[in-house]
Parts: sequence; C-alpha cells; structure tokens
Amino acid sequence: MAWAADTSSVPSASLQLKVVEGDGASYAPGSRATRGVGVMVQDENGHPVEGATVGFTLPMTGPGGEFAAGGRSEVIVTRGDGMASAWGMRWNRTAGPFEIRVTAVKGQAHVEASVHQFLSGLPQSRQAGDCRARAAQPLRDAREHVGDDAYDSRR
Repeated sequence: MAWAADTSSVPSASLQLKVVEGDGASYAPGSRATRGVGVMVQDENGHPVEGATVGFTLPMTGPGGEFAAGGRSEVIVTRGDGMASAWGMRWNRTAGPFEIRVTAVKGQAHVEASVHQFLSGLPQSRQAGDCRARAAQPLRDAREHVGDDAYDSRR
C-alpha cells in the first residue's frame, strides 16, 4: 500500500520572476538575436533562488523563431545569483510582435512571465541588398546627368 503525503496544510514558497534583459527588443526578420533574454528568479523575500528550472518558449506560429539548439523551447537552471538567460535565437521572416513565455519552477512553487519582442522591417538578407541598391542610385543619377562615357572604366 502506498501512502501519499498530505501537503495541503504545508505552505508553499512563492517565486518572483523579474525580466532583466530582452523585453521590448526589436530585430529584423531573418536575423539572429544580438542580446539574450534574461530573468532573475527570487523568493518571496526578494532573495535570489539558485537551482530553479526556467523554461523559455517561443511561439509555434507567426513572428518568432528558434533557439540556438533548433527548438522552440530552452530550459536553463538558475545560478547562485538567481539568473537564467537564453541566447542565440534565430528569428524567422514573419514581421510583427510576439511573446517569449518564461516559466520558473522550484519545488512546488512556480511563476510565469512574458517577454515582449518585435520583428520589424525587411528580412535581413533583403536589407543588405536594399542598402547596395540605395548606394548605387547616386552613381546611376550621375551617369544620366553627364553620360555613361564619363564613367567608362576602359578609358
């Protein structure tokens, strides 16, 4: 016969989750994150919680991407300072706002938060081409003004 412990009268510790890096960040679609997403896990008294399991989850559809290992979720264990960070995200090519869901668990206590980010502008590979096209425009304008002969490199 198995006995289960009655935990209904045992108070569970509460956790606090503070986003310390990455909230509000904006990247070009198709780029790689230049900064991580960092959180601090604290107990009910504001002390750092070491050894908490922190899960970072990117959206399955729409704007977002994948973590460095290739998946849409990453699990990190907090250090002695209560910090956990996810790095190296590769963004997809869908522009718009999205949320990274963050969940921290230690024993029976858990807490959730969202990190808001945005993919805006043109996809990165197209942006580079657009810059080259804009840089070449003055040269085309000058050729039209003085004629192609002035820019003939064979002379």
